[in-house]
Amino acid sequence: MVTSPETKTLKKEKEKLRKAKQRSQMTPEKIQKRRENDKIKKAASRNMETPEQAKTRRINNAKYMAASRNMETPEQAESRRKKNAENMVILRKKRLNK
Repeated sequence: MVTSPETKTLKKEKEKLRKAKQRSQMTPEKIQKRRENDKIKKAASRNMETPEQAKTRRINNAKYMAASRNMETPEQAESRRKKNAENMVILRKKRLNK
């Protein structure tokens, strides 16, 4: 069975909507559990990658971040920097309390 690109795109969009609906109905506990599971999966996959794969991943991520920052307004950039600074303060407090 041959499917057209439009049909594939439509299926992808439907799948995205279905997943978004599922996420919107999740309880905070389930969201937290999902995040923890995602961290575990990510750590496991990164433990298996070669140094070359890790380098490629970091380069691709840097390119993506640079591209997304090129599109942000000065206000968005300021907001991002402010949130990052606030998060750093929170992390420092957590480290000091350990």
